[in-house]
Amino acid sequence: MWVAMKTKISLALVLLLATSNAMAVSVPKEWKDRYVSLSKAFTTKDIKKLKSMFDKSFFMVSLDGKKSNYIESVAVFTELFKAKSIEGGEKIIGYSRKGDTVTITAEVNFKVTMPDDSWIKMDEVSVDTWKKINGKWLFVSAKSVAPTKK
Repeated sequence: MWVAMKTKISLALVLLLATSNAMAVSVPKEWKDRYVSLSKAFTTKDIKKLKSMFDKSFFMVSLDGKKSNYIESVAVFTELFKAKSIEGGEKIIGYSRKGDTVTITAEVNFKVTMPDDSWIKMDEVSVDTWKKINGKWLFVSAKSVAPTKK
């Protein structure tokens, strides 16, 4: 089962790391704060807070095209909370807003070590989409779109 979870966990880590470190492009304070809050929910293992930031329509898509829905994603986030360590970082390379939709693009580079000492390494570009739904900004998708260029 652990091997099957690695791809989903890798993509979930894109979300975690896209919330950490200084942002390299001009991003409104509201969005910087939102990503700090998202990061805190991950690092403090606050599944209730994490769920409150995601719309039930949320999905993740990995580089190989595998799609995970909201329920599958929450299960993956819960698995992530068991990690021994997460090393790496990200660099925000894009921010755009069109009405009630915000898109944030980030280069993500990380290595995560799990309790059994297995590890996952990822160097990818992720595109996150948020939508304002009933007056609240909610995370609706995360897509790995390309390997990070080195």
